[in-house]
Order: sequence, then structure tokens, then C-alpha cells
Amino acid sequence: MKRIELRWLTIVVGACLLAMNMASAGAREFVHPGALNNAHDLAFVRERLSSGEQPWAAAFEPVRALATPTTAAPRQIDSTKSSRDSEVARDAAQRTYANALAWAYTGNLLYAHQAVASLDRWSRLDGFVGGTDQDKLVAGWIGVPLAQAAEIMRGCACWAPVDVARMQEMFRRAFYPQLATASRWNGNVDLTQISALMSIAVFNDDAAMFEIGVARMRARAPAYFHLVTDTGVPLLGAVQSVDERWYHPAKWVDGLTQESCRDNNHHAQFGMASALQAAEVAWNQGIDIYGENRTRYVATMELLALQMRSRSMQGTCSNDRTSAELLDTWSIGYNHYHVRMGMVLPHTAALLSGPMQARGRSDWNIFHERLTHGSIPAPHRVQAAAVVTIEPRDAALARLIAPAAAAETLAGGFKWSEGPVWIPDAASPGGGYLLFSDVPANIAYRWDASAGVTAFLNPSGGQSGPELREPGTNGLIAAATAGAIIAADHGHRAIVQIDLASGMRTTLADRFAGKRLSSPNDVVLARSGDLYFTDPPYAFVRGDASPLKEQPVNGVYRRAPGGQVTLIDGSLARPNGIALSPDETRLYVANSDPGHAVWMVYDRAADGSISNGRILKDVTAHVGDANPGLPDGLKPDINGNLFATGPGGVYVLAADGREIGFIRVDGAVANVAFGGPARDTLYLTSGSRLIRLPTLTRGYQSGH
Repeated sequence: MKRIELRWLTIVVGACLLAMNMASAGAREFVHPGALNNAHDLAFVRERLSSGEQPWAAAFEPVRALATPTTAAPRQIDSTKSSRDSEVARDAAQRTYANALAWAYTGNLLYAHQAVASLDRWSRLDGFVGGTDQDKLVAGWIGVPLAQAAEIMRGCACWAPVDVARMQEMFRRAFYPQLATASRWNGNVDLTQISALMSIAVFNDDAAMFEIGVARMRARAPAYFHLVTDTGVPLLGAVQSVDERWYHPAKWVDGLTQESCRDNNHHAQFGMASALQAAEVAWNQGIDIYGENRTRYVATMELLALQMRSRSMQGTCSNDRTSAELLDTWSIGYNHYHVRMGMVLPHTAALLSGPMQARGRSDWNIFHERLTHGSIPAPHRVQAAAVVTIEPRDAALARLIAPAAAAETLAGGFKWSEGPVWIPDAASPGGGYLLFSDVPANIAYRWDASAGVTAFLNPSGGQSGPELREPGTNGLIAAATAGAIIAADHGHRAIVQIDLASGMRTTLADRFAGKRLSSPNDVVLARSGDLYFTDPPYAFVRGDASPLKEQPVNGVYRRAPGGQVTLIDGSLARPNGIALSPDETRLYVANSDPGHAVWMVYDRAADGSISNGRILKDVTAHVGDANPGLPDGLKPDINGNLFATGPGGVYVLAADGREIGFIRVDGAVANVAFGGPARDTLYLTSGSRLIRLPTLTRGYQSGH
């Protein structure tokens, strides 16, 4: 196994430089409360407790029992084993957090006053005096619950601003020196430090320290959680051989941790707990560490859960019997990947419903996660409303969009939303639902009027890799077969048909002239069964220079009903969105080339063949920072007018390319789709947002 050594000096200095640059630019505004607990999750549990719902009511009882006055808050902490300071500090920190949670869940000011009194005592802490890496570990252990308590209580009028500031100063004085530099001990120590540092940074509104934590987390993940696809095993901390650092594993498998074979998953659970805590803090601040490490973290959770359930290390270590200690640290990760993202984690689910109930316990920085993060669905991720204005270019626009039409931002927080398609369904609220892709996140989402946004396919496409980015699906359309869609799948480099009920995929096209396609981007279906699609190199890290690229051109293709693929046009630098006119005599293609930003139109014959390509409209002159976006997705209405995304928003074009109007949006718009029972609502995927706009026209659904 190859070793990759990463020196902490480089990592920490680089992170500091990044953080200082961000801080000087004022790049981050923190969401509060937004460490481990966000406002939505606290309110969700509060509502369940108010009605006595299970399992929350039972999970709250041990926390309520801990929510008592605390008198101990040391002036200094000696973390050596000969001292009891660590245990006393742990008890006081956990009671402080218990009081803060009890106030947030019940509104009882008794708990609030007890929490604030305890935090005020903690604000007098001078620091840690042991002088070893044990100080770093203890600072992480108790820093997590203290930071959560402080972050919750900053929202209470009962805690004076001057006292909040005193607590922030204490964290800088006593905790930063122990957390800002990584321990050279085992990985669970650094992960615990990272979790505490990020939480404290949120409370302190400290962008510099927050970014240090994020950078360390990204470096630590592959050095602690193994995937067999890793090109090597990074080593962080004390320099040892890979086998020594990983405690001589008998088998390298997905999900093996750096400490799995140290003590048969006792410390591995602490490491996983802290990694997932850090990912949750980052998620609450808009950074998706969960998504970056989805395969790594899920594999770890599932392997550890299988091992703990079976009481066997599954051949990964020479000592096959697992640790007898089972820690209450599975709910945060399971809630994110299963409840929020819709992924199936069978071993983790079985552990949570079985042995966890009998043997699981909270300890140190692990604090009753079944209460705080158990089965909490994601909120509707609506962010600041998009600014959308309607700009007529011709009187005909008033027949397509009402002058006073108001856009609505339905959801946000996506990396790059794309490829929307409306799926009629009489059983769904509103007569159907919208599917759309987040291409870099590799998730296809569903939106409907009652549930809002939920994960639909995760992953939606293939795996990313050193040369392959943006692995998710892009353009989606309804298939001719009921209950199925056709998708342009970047990760699998193919056009695929996906059964909506089972998720089963059928490859329709992945090669031309014996060579693999690059990354099919958009697709349209004719009534004849002909499929037309575009194939730019957007999924490749190095674009046209990628060693994965086999096709000599970026093409527009036709797949005939019998499966034969032919090249229509290989002259476009970045063929992207594609659509058919309602009478299917014309094919439209967007070219997302900033130097040649055009929409092309081609003639389509009755036999499906394509000819006579020419420019429909050229908007190269509009490309620039003032008009984000390029020609991308496009859809026709029933009268043949085109709604085409481009620089600055959505261009409304007549069939001859004449500009009827413009829908200006404060951000790049990737694609559009008509939806709703009458197909009179225009859905826009605009970067991180999903937007809808009512129209007076109706969309045309190709292929039907």
C-alpha cells in the first residue's frame, strides 16, 4: 500500500493563509444557531416533545436529568491521568449543554438561567496546563458540548452581550491554542479537535478558525477513512509506516478506519463521531463535507455497523472480536444520508433499531445524538428570493407572460441545479412533481407542492474520480414508456432510461464509432422514437485535454429507434441544450461557448435525419459578468416559441429567432421546463436555486 505523507506544517499554514484571505474579504457570514444544532432541527424536536411523541420523549429523559445547576467550572484544567480535572470538566460541560437543550426544547427559563450561569463560570477558565497532546484531546472533548451550549444560548435575551463576548474571549484564550494545531497522535484526536474548533468558530463568528477546521477535515478524511479506490494512504501525525499507523489491518476494505484494528472499533467510533459532527456543522454553514465524502463516510458507517452487529471484525483485523462498547454516535450521519438524502444504509438502520437501544451510550463529545439528530427531515431549503424581472421586446410577450407575473424561489442550497422535467401524476399534490439534477452533488431531486424538495436518486449518476468531475445526471426528459425517464448521465457517460419505481437503468447510448462518449448533457425524444443528444466534455476535469476523452469532437448525435448512433454536427465547441419544435421539423441546439454563444437550428426530415444547420440567434455580445450564464437549456411552448436560457436569464424567442422578450434573473439559469397540470408554469434551475414563474402559454412535451 502506497504511503502519502502530508506534513501538518504545510496544511496548517496553508489553511491559515486561506482563512486570513477570507476573513480580510469578509467572505463568510455565519448562520445562528448553526453549530451542531440549527433552528429547524431544534424546532422539530421541540414540537415532538410538546406532544409527547416517541422516540423523542424517551430520548429526552436522560438529558432532562442532566439539566441541573452546575457549580464546577475549573479555572485551569490539568488533563494528566493523575488529575480528575478532565472528568470534572466533562461533567460540567455536558450539564451545561443539557440545560441549553432543555431550554431550547421546552422554553422553560429555569434551564436557560442554569445554562447561562454555567457558561459565565466557564468564561473564567484560564487554560490547560498538562502540556501534552492529552490537553488537545480534552479540549476537543469538552469544547464540543460547551460550544453547542453557547451557540444555543446566544439566542436567549437572558444572556447579556457582554457575557457572550467574555465567553468568546475565553474560547480564544483557552481553547484555540489546543485546537488550532493538530495533535500528532491518532486520527480520532485531530477529528475531535476539528469538531470542537469548527463549532467554537461558529459561536465566535471566526471565519479564519472555521476555514482552518474545514481544511484540516478535508485533509484528514482520506487519512482516517479508507476507500480501496484511493491512490494511496495519506499519513498525518507521527511518521510511521502505513501498517503501523493503521495497526496492521489484515484486509484493506472500504470503510476501514485508521483505528479499526487498534482496539476493534472503540476509538473508531469516536473518530467517526467527530467527523460526522464536523460535517454537520459545515452543512449548517452551507459547506457540503457530507457530499464530498459520501462514499467514504457511508462505507465507514456500514462497515462499523456490520461489525458491531455481528460482533466480528469481518476479517479486517487479526483480532476478530469487536469492542463491547457501542456509542450513541450513529444518528447524525444516518439522519443526513438516509433521512435527508434518501440513501439506504441497512446495517446502520439495523444497529439503530436493535443493539443501539440496549448498549449504546453517550460519552465525552458524543451527546445523546438520538435526541438531537434522530429522524429529522430536511427543511424546504428556500433561500433569499431570486430577483426576476420581465422585459418585453415585442407586444407578443404579453400573450405569453403576464407583465406582473411574480416568480417564486422554491428551494436553494444546490451546487448546480439542472435538467428539470415535470412528471404528471394524478396521485401527487398539484397533479405531478418536478425532477431535476444537481450535477456536481450527484443527486436528482424531486419537488412537489406538499413535501418540497426531497432526494430522489442518490447517486443519480456514476462515480467521480481524479479525471471525472460532475458525475450526476444532467438533462432529464419523460420517456415514451410510462413510469420512466431518460437521462443524460455524466458519470456513466451515457444516455440511460431510468425506471421511476425501481431506479433500474437501461443504457441507450454510450458509444459512437466504437469509442466512448464524453459526458452526454441534454437529450430530446421525437414521436418516432429518435433520440437527439449533445455530448460536451463538461464532466472531465481537464475538458478537451482529458485523457478520458475518446471522441475527437464535441458532438450532436442522433440515436435511431433501432439503436444506431450517428453524428449530426461535430463543429460546435460546447453543444449543450437541445429541443425539437412542436411539429418536429426543426431541431434546436445551444452552444455554451463564450466566444460563440449561439443557438443553432437544423432541419429535420420525416425519416429523422438532420440537415442545414444554421445560427438561429447569436448572443455572444451579451456574454460577460453583467449577464451571468451562457446558452444552455431550452424548451418550446405549444406555439413554437422558445424559452432559452442564456446570458442574464431566459430569452423568449419566436420560431424565427426574433426576440419577443427577456426574463432577467440575478444569477445564471441553466435550464427550464414547463410543468403543472396544464403545463403553464415555467420552472427554472438557476445555479443553487429552483424557481417557478407562471405563464399564459403552455409548454410542449416532445415525444408524446
